Amino acid sequence: IVDGLDNFETRRAVNKYSVERRIPYIYSGVQAFDGNVSVFDPPETACLECIMPDLSCGALDFLPACSALGVIGVSVGTVASVASTECIKLLLGMNSQLRGKLLTIDLRRPDFSLIDIQRRLDCPVCGQKGTSVG
Repeated sequence: IVDGLDNFETRRAVNKYSVERRIPYIYSGVQAFDGNVSVFDPPETACLECIMPDLSCGALDFLPACSALGVIGVSVGTVASVASTECIKLLLGMNSQLRGKLLTIDLRRPDFSLIDIQRRLDCPVCGQKGTSVG
């Protein structure tokens, strides 16, 4: 599954579907000059809910909306290129260096950072108490 979505409610549904069916999920997001890309590969890695929990409860209301900040075309292109490359690598059976990691991209500087993602044991989607994966 390759994410080109623009809202977290749909992403949460896609994430749950990915975990339930054990299908790799390539997440990507863009806002202004910033972007993120990750490869969630259930049951081996954490899921989107592990790093962005409770999104339906207004937990991110303090962040500026994309509609206010917009997106910069070059940010979309950069993030889409990375996400597509990860998809091609998975289809070819190659290892993805973004499995279990979040790539953050700040094109103002530019800065590319890799952050390790840990599974939350209490994650309602993929944790030990989750619905599908233990």
